[in-house]
Amino acid sequence: VTGSIPDAWTPPAKERKAVEKLSPIIVRGGGTILFAPPKAGKTFIALAMALSIQYGINTLWPVTQANVLYVNLERSEDQMRQRLLALGEILGTADLNMLHRRGSTLADVEETIKAMVERDEVAVLFVDSLSRAGVGDLNENQPMNRAMDALNRLCPTWDLVAHTPRADQDHAYGSIMADAAADVLVQLVTQRESRSTLGIGLKITGAN
Repeated sequence: VTGSIPDAWTPPAKERKAVEKLSPIIVRGGGTILFAPPKAGKTFIALAMALSIQYGINTLWPVTQANVLYVNLERSEDQMRQRLLALGEILGTADLNMLHRRGSTLADVEETIKAMVERDEVAVLFVDSLSRAGVGDLNENQPMNRAMDALNRLCPTWDLVAHTPRADQDHAYGSIMADAAADVLVQLVTQRESRSTLGIGLKITGAN
């Protein structure tokens, strides 16, 4: 229900710090767009970033600990839990402050997110994904601006997962206004080594 807050979640640290960055991808007070084609591992990488920041884990990236909220609009809670458990074997924890609203849009749950950000003193907001913004045709400038404005209203520091168009894997789907609003643009590139091994790289394609 719009505006309602899920069951209380207790952050792991009582002392809350403002995020400096997840170097060099997420910067304090800035927006990051992580983009790739479907099924390329975007959600796994975004979850790994979120866990790393929430618990101050420097295994994969240099981070400063801060409270995180991960908004899942794409997949079921069970599917996300499976991904978290797999990451937990690497990072040592699979517990994360999350809002699961598959079938809803960002516009539908904006008030709920706002309440959770305030209640849990969230410093970094993850949203998965841009295609669920619910503001209209994302190829048009005004709808894309509305989506970017919503993220900036909700949290000064955010990471947005985005898909690429079929014909172009070098840009996120939608209007160039997304590129203009983001401070860091990160392309996820993959290489299949075998049926069970996928190599993943992160390439910064734009930054302020």
